[in-house]
Amino acid sequence: METTPLAPTARRSLPAALLALALALVGLTAAPPAAASTPSVRYAAHVQDVGWQGEVADGRTAGTSGRSLRVEALKIRLVGAPAGSGVVYSTHVQDVGWQAEVASGAVAGTTGRSLRVEAVRIRLTGPVAATHELRYRAHVQNVGWQAEVASGAVAGTSGRSLRVEALEIRLVPKQAPTVAYSAHVQNVGWQGDVVGGATAGTTGRSLRVEALRARLVGGTESGSLTYTAHVQDVGWQPQVRDGAVAGTSGRGLRVEAVRFDLTGDIGRAWDVCYRVHAQNFGWMSWACNGQSAGTQGFGYRVEAVQVTIVPARSVMPSVGAYRAKGAAYQTPGGYLRTSVAGFPTSTHNGAIPYSVPTLLVDRSSTRLEHIEALVAHSRLYEGIPYERDSRRSNVNQPWNGTDCSGLVVQSLLAAGLDVRGNDAGSRGRWYRSSQQLYDRPGLLHVPLAQRQRGDLVFYQQNGRIYHVAVYLGDGMMMEEDSTWGGGGRITKLRTGGGLTADVVRPFP
Repeated sequence: METTPLAPTARRSLPAALLALALALVGLTAAPPAAASTPSVRYAAHVQDVGWQGEVADGRTAGTSGRSLRVEALKIRLVGAPAGSGVVYSTHVQDVGWQAEVASGAVAGTTGRSLRVEAVRIRLTGPVAATHELRYRAHVQNVGWQAEVASGAVAGTSGRSLRVEALEIRLVPKQAPTVAYSAHVQNVGWQGDVVGGATAGTTGRSLRVEALRARLVGGTESGSLTYTAHVQDVGWQPQVRDGAVAGTSGRGLRVEAVRFDLTGDIGRAWDVCYRVHAQNFGWMSWACNGQSAGTQGFGYRVEAVQVTIVPARSVMPSVGAYRAKGAAYQTPGGYLRTSVAGFPTSTHNGAIPYSVPTLLVDRSSTRLEHIEALVAHSRLYEGIPYERDSRRSNVNQPWNGTDCSGLVVQSLLAAGLDVRGNDAGSRGRWYRSSQQLYDRPGLLHVPLAQRQRGDLVFYQQNGRIYHVAVYLGDGMMMEEDSTWGGGGRITKLRTGGGLTADVVRPFP
């Protein structure tokens, strides 16, 4: 029986249990601590001819309106926020410009100098910034009340010599965004919207999805949801966003794969993850943030789709831009050691470049983050042509081609493990065939029945290893294969064809 690690650092190919964990992180299944208090913001204004007014809170007015009196200084603080939380703010002052930021109850502006405050910026720090944001607005001379702005933005004016006369500030909980989406299904037409990882489309009826629509619901960050479909006889269509149609209707063409992504501030705060139910495959592994989910190159129909949003990097590290969390991982003694110092480039047979991909791990990376980096890099080879004995790689541009062991070696390098070696038995300096990977000293072998995500699976014929692939979990694997004509693909684990009785676990 296979096992899949349960941890908040897996992403892109999520087993169902990990999805449940990710949803809990969003707050869909976890209750807040009973003892938690509700934070609030309190603030006071120093006003021309008035001096310091009394403190107000949560959206009430500090200052005056209709009296043409300038605000000269401000004090702002938080009450009931978690330990380590704070508020920092600065003012743009007449004849001074922007002052340095001050924090939590200190004076921003001036007193006793009759100088007007012309603009203000306010932002949160510490744990409260993850759960709340500030909304505030200014009442400005000759303008009146401006539109409300969010944490860090400017309220008021600069360069116009207009006084701020009043200010209102409120602290609001961040609203987790979700995706509402619907499918246009063969013989059914457009279905109603579903949300939060529910199924759009059908299963068990052999009906193709022909088009999709999706839009963001809720959330406080700016940005958009973009998506595209790989359509029969068309290929990848241009990206659309925010409720537009991806795919076709009335043409009888199947959707074969999909990609979703988030842009702007919402894309920095959240990840969008999705999976498809495909003909002959069933539910496939989860993909995230622009990865392809489906059967591009197979010609199989997508029959259903699930889409959800989870906090950024809570599920899996972002390729090329991920911040590792938790304790640093190192392989146990006796096994090949991980490294985050980078690896040397080399050549195969003295000619073909054997490039080294960008490391997706750092010194604080956990074991599961090394595994997810391996999986993430391997999935970059989807659709890349098969080319025997080639290890050419450029992580910023698709490869010219590679073979099965080249995919694995490059993905292990990206995850911080160098298995290339330099022994007399290799067919070229640094080369590693699937047989050599299987025989490589310093790699742990475990029974096939105990396979986990990130293990290496091998196939043999007449006692010789001829093929290797990366196991993704859920009975799926990522391979570079010459037999089907398309190169890199995600496919079901083939239990015949010489599958070995053990697997290699590069990160034990």
